Amino acid sequence: MSIQKIVIAQYQAIVNDIASQTRGISTPTEGWVRTVRKALNMSGAQLARRMKVTRARVQKIETAELDGAVTLKTMQSTAQAMDCRFVYAIVPEQEIENLVKEQARKKAAALIQTANTHMALEAQALPDDKVNYEIERLTQEILNKMPDEDGATPLDPNELGGLKFKHITKRGELDHLEQANIQQGLDWLARKKGIDILSEQFIKELHLKLFGEVWCWAGKFRTTERNIGIDPLQISVQLRLLLDDVKFWIENKTYPPLEIAARFHHRLVFIHPFPNGNGRHARIMTDILLTRILDHEPVNWSGGYNSQKMSEQRSNYIDALKSADQNDIQPLIDYIEKD
Repeated sequence: MSIQKIVIAQYQAIVNDIASQTRGISTPTEGWVRTVRKALNMSGAQLARRMKVTRARVQKIETAELDGAVTLKTMQSTAQAMDCRFVYAIVPEQEIENLVKEQARKKAAALIQTANTHMALEAQALPDDKVNYEIERLTQEILNKMPDEDGATPLDPNELGGLKFKHITKRGELDHLEQANIQQGLDWLARKKGIDILSEQFIKELHLKLFGEVWCWAGKFRTTERNIGIDPLQISVQLRLLLDDVKFWIENKTYPPLEIAARFHHRLVFIHPFPNGNGRHARIMTDILLTRILDHEPVNWSGGYNSQKMSEQRSNYIDALKSADQNDIQPLIDYIEKD
């Protein structure tokens, strides 16, 4: 599922949510300004004083609203003067998916009818039932671009920085996009052959491919301190030391493959080179090291590269990393060695 498909579905969810809340609302016959003003038992002169305008100006606003000539800015300031909040919406008359389906069917019908016209010129026109079948088939092909929506816990404001899609507000929406991006990154990786994976360039490029459709900072080392990870000024230096160590371990058979993978994984997570996505990036890097250099099966991460699915084994994984922080690498070896 592509990023574009998921984004479209998420926008559809936003529209459907607003539509479900507002579909029964209609503009009062006297307009919102006059109706709310009267409900507040407020005269036109009183509203004018609040807005610091003339009574004639208030009357003009009320008339302009009915004529459809009032501006959004004017409605906003008028609402605030009445201690109210002005909102506006474009509300479809039915579920947005139905509107999309109707448009898809119109497009399909036009294409099929055009083709059938040309067929008729050759005395090969399709019967009506076949035409209808082809229209429905083509409609479904067009609609395949539309996935299901997703949603969950609201995101922390700090998590929203750097997002390429400003409509994202929930953790589930973000997870959905990130997982699709990761799959695209893995597809890219499967096509890449003969690359030097033990290089800073590849580490950055992989992170960009895994998260670059979602985050502006993907593929760039972090520049700020975090509650986990080393000083950002040391990232390039420590990464170079790690990559040199791994090359030495492999060349000299210092450790067996799984221990090399465990030590590499721990130190890459410990360095924490990127603003986010470090765990998933490190797990994928570890699997690449195992499969492409150490001639070994990838790790069973109990959920792959999906953070949500990995939650059942997360405590064991975190405990193993903490043990490695204390120079006890064996729990992490055991974790990645499990069936």
